[in-house]
Amino acid sequence: MGRGLSTAKTRQYVPQVKIPILLNVLMAPAIAAPEALEVSVAYTGDLIRNTTGGVAVGDTYLDNVDLTLSVDGERAFRIPRLRLFAHGLHNNKPRFSERFSGDAMTASSIDAPRATRLYEAWLEYTFDAHRLGSFRFGLYDLNTEFDTSDSRGLFVNSSFGVGHDLGQSGLHGPSIFPVTSLALRFALKPHADWLLLVAALDGVPGDPDDPTATTVRLDPDDGALLIAELQRAGPRDARLAAGIWRYTKDGPRIDDELLGAVPSRTTGRAGAYANVDFEIWRESASSQRSLRSFARAGYASDAAHEYDLNAQAGFTWQQPWSRSDEERVGIALSYSRASSSYREARSTLGSPVDSGELVTELTYRRALASWLTLQPTLQYINSPSAEPERRDAFVVGLRFELVGAWP
Repeated sequence: MGRGLSTAKTRQYVPQVKIPILLNVLMAPAIAAPEALEVSVAYTGDLIRNTTGGVAVGDTYLDNVDLTLSVDGERAFRIPRLRLFAHGLHNNKPRFSERFSGDAMTASSIDAPRATRLYEAWLEYTFDAHRLGSFRFGLYDLNTEFDTSDSRGLFVNSSFGVGHDLGQSGLHGPSIFPVTSLALRFALKPHADWLLLVAALDGVPGDPDDPTATTVRLDPDDGALLIAELQRAGPRDARLAAGIWRYTKDGPRIDDELLGAVPSRTTGRAGAYANVDFEIWRESASSQRSLRSFARAGYASDAAHEYDLNAQAGFTWQQPWSRSDEERVGIALSYSRASSSYREARSTLGSPVDSGELVTELTYRRALASWLTLQPTLQYINSPSAEPERRDAFVVGLRFELVGAWP
């Protein structure tokens, strides 16, 4: 996923999360109460090639390893409605978009610097037995609950995860893959069809000077990212959501950064988004064969960001050719518009940019076994990174996933 501008300021980061201590806490109930512990492991690999255009023609292999541990607090510690969760992550080094396709929205959702890190580590407490409200505290990926939908999650391009308007924000990106930050999240469900999510997160996840490290420190100079989302379950299995976000610390203007203005000005960093995901057709009430559609639009403040608008739309068809529970085909578009501040600054520098970047993705996902899934994908990237000298890129890829869970 695209990141915001990094700062030149050097920070002293002090790790606050000690991995061995955390694992000892999580593994203790496995000895005293093995039924309290759930473990899962997943390996995702992308064979991906840029066949034309972009920065260069070429291919590479990306991989992603996820190990998760979940502890039932009632069974392990006799604390009802408590859950502990840890997520370890490993990625290899090859950077596909940077080296080959040259796109801003990142063609593969597992494209990241080489690192082995503690990705998430949080506790969740549900306030009452009816699960009307809860909070989470710890290292947290906001895209697990905010700005997400099942249909968008099918696609390989990163912009269909968190939208590029939010994903590019901040001095080191928001708290999403592959670097997360300390967060406090509240959830309130006043009605079966409504859910309100509110979170405050460290404004600068990890260490901008060492993106491979797992570090946590609340520096007053970093500020916080505040985000809220209201979700509603509607008719025809519709899922509607709208969110707003803002950093409490102002950031540099994108045009001043590019032009080297002294003194440089600062500006607010904020945005909003809305998403709808709904069923168009279903074969019968008892059938999983169905056609869904989604649309999303998001805005980020113009003066602070390279891209101020992201718009998406697409269709997914479940079980198009078989009765496999995990068979889907989808086609989708994602467009990010270059902000006027960014375009004007680039024009002043004598290197104008296009109006934006457009990605069209066609993908097919099929489970061959309970532990193996294959997903070929095609992506046509129009105007990668809005750079006029880069020809349109055509990306082909094959993703495979190996999963296991215990018990």
